[in-house]
Amino acid sequence: MKKLIFLTLIFLSCDSNDCGNIVDKYKSNGLYFFTLTRVSTNSSNNSQSGGGGQAEVTKEVYDSFNLGEEYCID
Repeated sequence: MKKLIFLTLIFLSCDSNDCGNIVDKYKSNGLYFFTLTRVSTNSSNNSQSGGGGQAEVTKEVYDSFNLGEEYCID
């Protein structure tokens, strides 16, 4: 659980335009999460730059995205 909180804090501390590819979706204690692999939006080819983390999302967002899709934190 500590690892989850740590990764979430790291991920949420990034720029507001951070995006990642969804590599896992899971529910825990009634909350919905994506596990993301970070995508660099500064390059013209949107290459993966490593890193990433977890992002808590609403049920509606959770249901509307699939594995492999790109998700951006506003």
